[in-house]
Amino acid sequence: RLHTSMAVTLEEGLPLGIVTAECYAPEGREPEGPDLRQLPLAQKETYRWLHALQTCTALTAALDGTAVIHVMDREADFFELFDGWRQDGRDQLIVRAKHNRQTATGVPLFDTVAQTPVQARLTVDIPRKSPRQKKGHTAAQPARDKRRAELLLRYTATALRPSPRSLSRDRPPVPVWLVHLQEETPPTDGSKTIEWFLLTT
Repeated sequence: RLHTSMAVTLEEGLPLGIVTAECYAPEGREPEGPDLRQLPLAQKETYRWLHALQTCTALTAALDGTAVIHVMDREADFFELFDGWRQDGRDQLIVRAKHNRQTATGVPLFDTVAQTPVQARLTVDIPRKSPRQKKGHTAAQPARDKRRAELLLRYTATALRPSPRSLSRDRPPVPVWLVHLQEETPPTDGSKTIEWFLLTT
């Protein structure tokens, strides 16, 4: 596998180059192996996200007057990444949320934002996508026609807490915003309804 960080401009999306690249071969995990939550972070595959973040953040000091935003997919949704970001905090994070964690009020994270008022309506062009066969751990995906989606926008302030069973359980919560984008009218052609949960700092 190849884990890379690519820099692009904000307005045009112009590629500027590869900032970090790490090639690795994951080892098979024994069925009766250790609880991953009890492994030191540096021994987990997810550590590559934090290492890349720290490497890119170190370069920010040389970019005077430049706003740097790190955009990451759902594999980066783990507490230690946000806790590591907090150590510097000069850049911004946008991470697609994967885990519907419990909040301090006991209401799951996704339910909390879904109960908030709609703040805006957005029109987004969804590009066409060719079908993809199952490959390794990647699930098969059907073809998708190009279409236009009307999305409802909600957001709320919250805080990420470490898992009570992790080695980070004594770390304080990290304040973040949770953004929810949901298609107002589900498509009638069988396409998957658009719904995104995004964590941002």
